Amino acid sequence: MTNTPQDVERYLAKSHPSELYVHALTLFEQGHKDEAVKWFYAGQLRFRYLLAANPGLPQDDEPAAMDALNATVGSSINEWAGGSPQDWADAMQSALDWDAATPNPTTPKDQHADALRETRAGLESLIGQIRDNVDLIREQRTQAGLENR
Repeated sequence: MTNTPQDVERYLAKSHPSELYVHALTLFEQGHKDEAVKWFYAGQLRFRYLLAANPGLPQDDEPAAMDALNATVGSSINEWAGGSPQDWADAMQSALDWDAATPNPTTPKDQHADALRETRAGLESLIGQIRDNVDLIREQRTQAGLENR
């Protein structure tokens, strides 16, 4: 039986944020790179929110898991995403939109409104920085020998 994209989204909405990273990596490896960027940032958004809502978690548990996922999954996805700053920012916005429209049973939104607002503001700020610095990002990538698309 094949899962539809809607089935996958319903599953991801109920999952621990690490599952969104895994989904992003799978999409990336299958060549669905723009979609992978969206899911990477959706996972990162939800993981950052989970940590902000639970500041007392042991550093060697959830925070370490997110750091490891960002270092592994994030390095490949971000290197590729930066090749098209507009698409990169659009994918992040798509992650924000999905999160806003989708319940989060892992870390309920109504129980930690300030943490959610601050976490979303961080990603919104990053989107703004990317949109404001497209030429600089492209120039830095050229100097580093990275692809611009």
